[in-house]
Amino acid sequence: MAVDNKDFEELNRRKNEWVELRQKHQQLVNASSQEERNQVIPNTPQEGAHTQPATAGEKVSNFFYQYKVRIILIAAAVLFAALCLYLFLSPERYDMEIVLYADNSYSPQQVTEMTEQLEGISQGLKDGDQNLNINFDQINSESQQTDVNAGYQTRLNMTFYLDSSFLYLCSEDAYNNLSGLEDVTLADLSSLGNSKNLEQDRYRVNDNPLFASMGEEDLYLVACDVSMVDEGNLGKYQEAMDLFARIVAAENNES
Repeated sequence: MAVDNKDFEELNRRKNEWVELRQKHQQLVNASSQEERNQVIPNTPQEGAHTQPATAGEKVSNFFYQYKVRIILIAAAVLFAALCLYLFLSPERYDMEIVLYADNSYSPQQVTEMTEQLEGISQGLKDGDQNLNINFDQINSESQQTDVNAGYQTRLNMTFYLDSSFLYLCSEDAYNNLSGLEDVTLADLSSLGNSKNLEQDRYRVNDNPLFASMGEEDLYLVACDVSMVDEGNLGKYQEAMDLFARIVAAENNES
């Protein structure tokens, strides 16, 4: 029986396609990389294909997107640590330091009550018609240990070089020690009022209601002389002397 030429051509085409498919299958089996597989079948999709960022801005944006949670947590931790460090290294600043230089040690409650009384009469001395923020630096004038006493003496000497320490609340013995220091000159207080407790360079505070919390021990308020004050601190010094005058006036107003 004769075979039609068209049928023969169709059979031959299918045979060639089958052979080609077998060859491609074998090439795919033997291919060791995705690139070689793409050469066999160009339309085969790449596994895990992605576009690399082209610019620096895209790289930064991509990095932040990938690690944004970690970056936010790290930034928050750094800010918190910086705040803690700032608070630790930056103690509270006071408008005025008054040195409590006495034989006895006073309780925090006693000192706090006295401080609140003095701050209460200081309104208007500070800019903005506010009260002063006052701190008492307590130094013990007596110690059985020589090295400890020397340490207290060093602290006392240092207060004369601070820009906020011009007033000293002293016991009798501490006053004698203070007035006996060669480098210390106490201010003349005779112009501050007419109180019977006001002497030339000291003011006895025991009859003053502002100091009622301090007990019965004789205490004297003194001030360093203006000659010991740097020119840049004269404003603070005048502020301290104005407070001193108000303290004396508070006793007279009570009597």
